[in-house]
Amino acid sequence: MFRLYTGKSVIVISFLLSFVLAILPLGESFRYFNPEWASLVLIFWCIYLPKQFGIFTAWLIGLFMDVLMGVLLGQYALVFAFIAFMSLKLRNRLNIYPHLQQTLIIMLIIAVSLMIILWIKGIQHETPDTFLFWMPALTSAIVWPFLSVILNKFRLMYGVIEK
Repeated sequence: MFRLYTGKSVIVISFLLSFVLAILPLGESFRYFNPEWASLVLIFWCIYLPKQFGIFTAWLIGLFMDVLMGVLLGQYALVFAFIAFMSLKLRNRLNIYPHLQQTLIIMLIIAVSLMIILWIKGIQHETPDTFLFWMPALTSAIVWPFLSVILNKFRLMYGVIEK
């Protein structure tokens, strides 16, 4: 039987959907509540496929995100490299923790990545206009259990496993 989706296409589609969700216009009042979709997908694949998703791969995905978002080239590349590093370091722990503990760790990783973005914006003399700048850490933590379950079902359905 012909399989339309292979393991690699599931990974690519998950990142493409995360990019679409990242640039989805939510309106001025909801723009701070958009979770860090690409970061969450990156964390998931770094946890389950650490040999294929390392710091260099995350950096390349971050460069694509820089171009997509129209920000300083290297901003998301640096952030995604950090996220990949932390995900790879905490991978064994994240696999055994229940979803609540995973959620807290994911929220901390996203909060630190937002701190790196804030630092880069500070260098550019751009400061956030509100405390809601930190809200994506909370919304990403809320979305994480659902997203990880969905991605894990697709991962198992299409046989995307570590070799």
